[in-house]
Amino acid sequence: MFIFTAPVIGAELAALAAVMFWIAAEEAERLVLGVPRQWIAVVIVDAGWFVLLARLGGSRILAAAVAAHAISRAGAIALTWVSRPAATGFPISSRLSTMSALGAIAEGLAASFLAGFRGALLLIAACYLTLRIIQQWCYKYRGGIDTAGFEIARSALQILILLIWSLLF
Repeated sequence: MFIFTAPVIGAELAALAAVMFWIAAEEAERLVLGVPRQWIAVVIVDAGWFVLLARLGGSRILAAAVAAHAISRAGAIALTWVSRPAATGFPISSRLSTMSALGAIAEGLAASFLAGFRGALLLIAACYLTLRIIQQWCYKYRGGIDTAGFEIARSALQILILLIWSLLF
């Protein structure tokens, strides 16, 4: 959306329109998955998208968007798949099969290579360390991975990828 509208209406307005579209898409995802969104995390992630879209050149935006969305969701799914669920229960962990989890993880790994080989290694290492920190925090304070842990992982990875992409690529 941003790539096609930026030359016509300007980069800032196109970035704002793209962020509004992503907010609507995240709301639709929330309704389908039944996962409540933490609004503070949504605002922070969308502010990061606004800054990134206005800063990057047109040829790098599509790769950054695909990588950030695919890697963040794959990381959150991987965290849910390998971790114990919290006592309160987590609806996605009961429906998540091994094949679907491995498929999501493979998609995230493939998307990381949009940054090149060295960039992929950096993104994978940074995401792994971030997921381990989130996992340990969730184990200590929440008793396992629940809806909040899933959303924290997804939002934190998306912010991390946006930050790395805007600074290094």
